[in-house]
Amino acid sequence: MKSAYGLALVILAALLMTVGAAAADDPPTNRPSAHPPNSLGLGIVSAPVPYRGADNRVLPIPLVELYYKRLYVQGILAGFRVLGDDGLHLDLRVRWSFLELDPDDSPFLEGMSPRKSTALGGLALEWNHRKLQVSGTLLADLLGNSNGLGGSLLASWREPVMNGRLMLIASLGVAYQDAKTIDYYFGVTPDEATQERPAYVGTAAWNPTARFTALFRITPRLNLVAYLAGQSLDNEIRNSPIVEDSWGYEAVLGVTYSLGSR
Repeated sequence: MKSAYGLALVILAALLMTVGAAAADDPPTNRPSAHPPNSLGLGIVSAPVPYRGADNRVLPIPLVELYYKRLYVQGILAGFRVLGDDGLHLDLRVRWSFLELDPDDSPFLEGMSPRKSTALGGLALEWNHRKLQVSGTLLADLLGNSNGLGGSLLASWREPVMNGRLMLIASLGVAYQDAKTIDYYFGVTPDEATQERPAYVGTAAWNPTARFTALFRITPRLNLVAYLAGQSLDNEIRNSPIVEDSWGYEAVLGVTYSLGSR
């Protein structure tokens, strides 16, 4: 599989159906206790790859939301409500991160060892108050590829317009990746170093994030979803000799069908 920056797919469009946007590197969930309708759909995601010489990716993606009591699945994210209610709750979460490095993606990366995508798991705390949602996550690499730890803090504001037919969500936050994560995905070992690609050891990074989501109800069951997010990459990522971008972004456009009434 070709390299893709984790943020670009981490917020897979199933999460766009939620009333809050997410993070970074890890998006907030909908509310299982409120029994929202299950939904299925299809979308397209576009995102650049930060590695030098690597092409952008445009991929079709399934949009899925499934809920059963305290369990839920939203695209590449699955969770379990540990305690709390719709106002304040704590969840266990597991999601897939698509951040990886494939030496075949670019001639500049030739000779480097692959960096694998991985599963991330941990805790998510979320607070909802009227139109405001604040969420924080702490997730670790469950497969031991980087042995890293990451987190996010995100505030989202929801604004229904057109008599509730259109939901607009704006979010601001920050994503954290520890030194092990940065060194694994953006570091260059002495064995991989060349004259054009010097050795590099990464340290922890904080990446500011802005996101915008729009959900338009075409019919009572059919919805159009659009999502755009941008992330300013920390200097610890920018300074890596295998990185050429200072910004990451992702854009998603899709259609979903609700299997139950809202």
